Amino acid sequence: MAEKWRLEIIQGDCGICDLCALACSNEKFGVMSPYLSAIRVNHRSMHTKGRAEGGPGILPCWHCENPPCYPACPYESMSINEHNVVNIFLDKAPEGYENCISCMKCVKACATMHGESSIFISPHKNRPMKTKTGREIMKYSLFKCDMCNGDPACVKICPREAIKFIRYS
Repeated sequence: MAEKWRLEIIQGDCGICDLCALACSNEKFGVMSPYLSAIRVNHRSMHTKGRAEGGPGILPCWHCENPPCYPACPYESMSINEHNVVNIFLDKAPEGYENCISCMKCVKACATMHGESSIFISPHKNRPMKTKTGREIMKYSLFKCDMCNGDPACVKICPREAIKFIRYS
């Protein structure tokens, strides 16, 4: 059986510097933009599970043992690998991703479990599609952390070691 992967965030050690978000967007999209990052840094107070209520912090994918986003997708547009990492990514899309209709059920399932979703909507890469009646519409492009294939850019760049890459069975 393959080892499983997840990120561990030590919120109290985070300096809220945005380096993790910039490293992520650079790794995945080749640009330095916190809006194209699969890890978000919140500089304001937050009220979500997993982080100190009322304080700033990092919003990663929790890489749940039983991820709610994966079964929520009615179109099988997501995949889950042997390391228990759910994939839905713009440029490195898994098989079946083209079936995604941006119904947002994965986003809602994640938010229901964690108080806030770690599946993000790209502000720059909306995709055209045709409905069954032939009408042209724009679909949202969704993306989330895929752990950089076991070598997360956010972990490597964090100067305070507030993000840990954990391998477990």
